[in-house]
Amino acid sequence: GGSVELPVRGRSMRPMLREGKDTVILSGITKPLKTYDIPLYQRADGVFVLHRIIRIGNGEYTCMGDNQFTPETGLKEEQMLAVLTAFRRGKRLVKITSPAYRLYRWVWCYSRSFRFFLFRVKRKLRRIFSSRRKVG
Repeated sequence: GGSVELPVRGRSMRPMLREGKDTVILSGITKPLKTYDIPLYQRADGVFVLHRIIRIGNGEYTCMGDNQFTPETGLKEEQMLAVLTAFRRGKRLVKITSPAYRLYRWVWCYSRSFRFFLFRVKRKLRRIFSSRRKVG
C-alpha cells in the first residue's frame, strides 16, 4: 500500500529515466492500469522491468521502453507489481500528474513512428559512411 524509491538501471526508458542519475517512485497498483502507465513487472524468467504500457487487449498488456522499438507482448495482470507515480531527476521531483510530464508523454508516445523512421535513416547513413571509410 505504500511507495518505494529505487535507482534506475538500464537505458530502455531514456530519455525520461537516466541510469545512475534518476530514481523512480513506485506505488502499489490500486486501480486498473491504463495505456501509457509505467508498471514494474516481472518477466517469466524472473527479471524485473519498468516499461510503458502501449496497448491493452484480451486481458494482456504490451509494454515497451521509451528507448526501444520492439514491444513485449503477452504480459498478464499477475506479472504487474507496482506502478510509477513519480521520479526524481536530480533534486527535482516529477509527478506523473504534472503538466510537464503529461506533455512529454504525449509527444514521446505519439512520435514513436516518426522516431523509428529517423532511427532507420540514421542507421542506413551510418552504414554508408562507414563503408566509404573502409574503401578509401
